[in-house]
Amino acid sequence: MRQLRLIRKRSQIVQTLSQEFDNPILGEIRDYSAVRKTFEQYPIIPYATSSQHTSHKYLDLLLSLVDNNPTLNQCIASIGDYCFNSGQILYKDSKDLFVEEEVLVASPEVSERYTNHLKNIKFYRYDTKVDFNHFIKEMYFERKNGNCYVELVKTNVNGEVNYIYKIHPQRHCLYMLNDDDTLSIVVSKSFDYNYLRKYPAREVPLYPEVDEDDEDIRTMFHFKNRTSGLYGRPDWISALLNVYNAYQDVLYRVKLASKDFTPKVLVEIEGDDPSIDTDLDEDDLLLRIANNFTAGGQDPKTIMVIDRPHGASPAKIHEFQIHTREEYYKAIAEINEREILKANGWSKLLLTGEVKTGFSRAPYEEDLRNREFSVLRKYQTMLSDMFKDLIEPYFLDNDPDMLQYRIDFNLPYKPRDDEDDNDAKTGDRVKPNEKHLLG
Repeated sequence: MRQLRLIRKRSQIVQTLSQEFDNPILGEIRDYSAVRKTFEQYPIIPYATSSQHTSHKYLDLLLSLVDNNPTLNQCIASIGDYCFNSGQILYKDSKDLFVEEEVLVASPEVSERYTNHLKNIKFYRYDTKVDFNHFIKEMYFERKNGNCYVELVKTNVNGEVNYIYKIHPQRHCLYMLNDDDTLSIVVSKSFDYNYLRKYPAREVPLYPEVDEDDEDIRTMFHFKNRTSGLYGRPDWISALLNVYNAYQDVLYRVKLASKDFTPKVLVEIEGDDPSIDTDLDEDDLLLRIANNFTAGGQDPKTIMVIDRPHGASPAKIHEFQIHTREEYYKAIAEINEREILKANGWSKLLLTGEVKTGFSRAPYEEDLRNREFSVLRKYQTMLSDMFKDLIEPYFLDNDPDMLQYRIDFNLPYKPRDDEDDNDAKTGDRVKPNEKHLLG
């Protein structure tokens, strides 16, 4: 009864997350039966759902599109490089709205103290140990694509205390409804029902709740892009159909080149008169034609075979033309690229450097500066806020004074001299690039 009540409660939550996928990818994002059974048997909440289907597979599609679309993939990577490859500084997180930068920047002694704390923490991306800079960029990548799950594990082995921060793949984390109607995160490499029966999912409470045993204390942080549901969506989601269209176009051309799958000849066979008996094994005849001459066989040909009822009008025969016009694909590719760049707030100049600027770097630098607040500062501030939340429990245990400081990230260029003068007058923050935390 308890399990049934939780599943019913989960269903109510699912209804609030319902989405009708009015796009051409509906068939690709429906879960297969073993995954659907998981959501029927456990109070686990799927990543997405329609009124009729669960769709954890929707997340797989979104992440695979990132891997398979060069423009989107490089947009994400390029923005991350510009945001987090120029070092970082430490400053005092004042609540005062009007404070001079010189007062905010932490002293070298405090910066060194903060750095030593970070060196004592173990950072992991999935199962691989990484340094602080890689950890920040991996958090950015996960968050930009919708959700970032970071588990904090405090271990105590023979009196030696360690703090481990581990980023989990989005595919491995889902919400589960508990007995008291609270939510926690379940972690599993697969949400296939048969897999879960053999390898039960691990439940981790959401911070500030913790799971404590004799040696470990665990909690999970979940950062997501703002949505009305439990799970975030990629911040480039407005270009989803353009990304998918680009993927379809490439896949079409690949199939065409490898299989020549588009039929060029139509063979139509009229069915027998049902009132006349015949010994001809028509099914066997059609099967042999299909296996030897059509795309259904092991060696596809360019013939399509259909049959029509006896007495029906013949099909209208026409030439099948393969859609391979270069102008068409070039125009569509340019439209898709433009919309993907727009959704990410980025430009082709910054992405590839292919735009003609002569020997001058001015257009390049100007383009980068124009995106300081709309793109660069946005992600830098987002990651600064995320890391401050993550590090809070560590400093509460080890050095509470450090809670008043936060990391901020340098821009990939130095302010102009005239900007320095203007900022000094207006009190805007200017962070010199020569200052670096952690070297």
